[in-house]
Amino acid sequence: ARVACWLLAEAIIAAPAFPETTYDANLMRLLARVGSLLSAGLLLMLGANEVGVPALGLLAGVSIGGVALALAAQSTVENLFGGVSIFADKPFRVGDGIRYGANSGTVVAIGPRSSRIRGADGSVTTVPNADLARTHITNLATRDRWVFQHRIAVPRETPRARIVALLEDLQGRIAAHPLVATTPGWPRVRLVGVTDGGIQIEIGAQILTGDEGAFL
Repeated sequence: ARVACWLLAEAIIAAPAFPETTYDANLMRLLARVGSLLSAGLLLMLGANEVGVPALGLLAGVSIGGVALALAAQSTVENLFGGVSIFADKPFRVGDGIRYGANSGTVVAIGPRSSRIRGADGSVTTVPNADLARTHITNLATRDRWVFQHRIAVPRETPRARIVALLEDLQGRIAAHPLVATTPGWPRVRLVGVTDGGIQIEIGAQILTGDEGAFL
């Protein structure tokens, strides 16, 4: 039964119509693993019933043992279900940059129990799938634009006419860039306040690229 489940899963994965994604292949192998265990248990009960061992009594014993095993392996089971939800919902794929909680990084592997994420410093963190299933995940790879927002300061004694000319010049230069979105309210260059450090000017623009390197 175990071999049959694995062969069936691999045959489905190898089929031309099967989606060519790591997600679906891993999901099929996970289902094959669960199916092989269930089928092996069913065959064991049927065989025991044939040799005279009451199936109901065996089921009761297996159920009690299963409850004890489930309590002992609660975190493992939770991570497996978290893996199934990740495979099914597909919030990210291998190679995607994601933000999860207060952390961020690039997904390098997705397993049944945990996922490995490479941080900006090159280190790889293994995160249980149950934790990922519970947290808010932002998939940075699916974004089609970045928001640029920055402040500059000019001396407080700068004449009003020069400030107005500076705002207009910055607005025109930014709007002329081919990657800058020109929509109502974007880009924007505006005076936002006066501090001890000078007159504060805020620059905001939407950069039409999903690549972080191009944005930077």
